[in-house]
Amino acid sequence: MFGIKRQWPARTYEQKQGEQFTLTPEVHDIARAVSEAIGTDLFGLDIVISRGQPYVVDVNPFPGFKGVPDGALRLAEYIYAKAAATTTSAVEAKDAGPAVARRAVGS
Repeated sequence: MFGIKRQWPARTYEQKQGEQFTLTPEVHDIARAVSEAIGTDLFGLDIVISRGQPYVVDVNPFPGFKGVPDGALRLAEYIYAKAAATTTSAVEAKDAGPAVARRAVGS
């Protein structure tokens, strides 16, 4: 997980890039809860902090990665790993499919 702090509205390139910051435990927990709620671990989360309280104002199912160090590479690695895991799971399910079905019918 990465925290990128941006000014709004951003007027300069640097403001658009934002600056990396360390997530607080509270924001980290919010991100995990959103991940569970939407059923994915790849998303963007816009949080506004007002009077010391974080508020989720937007969830992006496929966000931009502007300002994330090596964002494009990290995204490519994530997609590759998910595709490989899905392919492996599909092959394992295909190989185990009939045996699983027989057990289910026999129970």
